[in-house]
Amino acid sequence: MKYVISTFVLILIALEPAVAVEKSLWTELVEVTINHIKTDGPDNDVADFVSVSRRHSWVRRQEFVDLVAPYLKSENPEKVVGAIEILYRFRSYRPGQYLGDFETDNSEFFKQVDEVVYEKLEYFHSLRGDQLYRMLALYLGCSQRAESKQHLLRIV
Repeated sequence: MKYVISTFVLILIALEPAVAVEKSLWTELVEVTINHIKTDGPDNDVADFVSVSRRHSWVRRQEFVDLVAPYLKSENPEKVVGAIEILYRFRSYRPGQYLGDFETDNSEFFKQVDEVVYEKLEYFHSLRGDQLYRMLALYLGCSQRAESKQHLLRIV
């Protein structure tokens, strides 16, 4: 009997690392998406994925922000739009079931994202473009900062 139990314990010990290393499909998809940003930059497809994956992307939100922030000053308006759209998806994210005030509990993150966007608003206005203005309006509409209304009026 001791032999059976010790064999069973050894099997469990041997299998435990294999189980712990296994990733969920969502984790793998988030990694593929992050690699896509690293190689091709931000775009609408990434933003759509962030929107669909919700909490799975939220876990790695800081990594997403760090990757797309440099594209906010890109000379390619499509990359700027993609970066703003991804940041908008994180800025407007609210979990379906959450006890407490999500905005307050994550205020440091939201403040950081707002800083990244607001410091480049003049540059965004200089680019001009319907897609850019649409994404900028969506982002500014979900931001709690006082100057968002002024910038929204400049778009109209």
